[in-house]
Amino acid sequence: MGSKKYALFIIILVLLFASPVLAKPLLHKIAVLPTLEEPHILCVEYEGRTSMTNSIIWRGYGLLTPASEASSFGLGSGVRYYPQRDALRGLYITPSLETIWSFSEKPESKTIKGDFSANLALGYQLVIGNMLSLDLSGGFAIPFYSLTADNERFNNEFSYSLVPIYKLGAGFVW
Repeated sequence: MGSKKYALFIIILVLLFASPVLAKPLLHKIAVLPTLEEPHILCVEYEGRTSMTNSIIWRGYGLLTPASEASSFGLGSGVRYYPQRDALRGLYITPSLETIWSFSEKPESKTIKGDFSANLALGYQLVIGNMLSLDLSGGFAIPFYSLTADNERFNNEFSYSLVPIYKLGAGFVW
């Protein structure tokens, strides 16, 4: 009877110390980030781990309204650095580039507008049960180029300003 207790104790100890080693690192995340400033725009973000401390992000934006006279979409890409050496978990710093395009059509004219920005954000990603993620970040965007074209003219402009940004998202990790 005594040897069975020791065997059970050794099995529990091995499982306790081996489970973190056997656990796979998280490699991917897909999340939805509703924009709080513009409730009709939805952002979907993919994050893929590239090393212990880094990951790459891709974002896609789209307009959710059924309005036929206007539409918009956007694309973004960036890198995340996790100083705690566990990519997809914890505190991170993100530089990224983003562009948002909008199209509007009226009976007398069509307009295309494109905005480009460079962003820098600090955030925290909480992973719950190796399945769900909650992501909160804040930082600054620097819109640096804008272009507008319609039936009559084409206008492009370089300008620099700091715009505060914040994101809150929920997603799945695997």
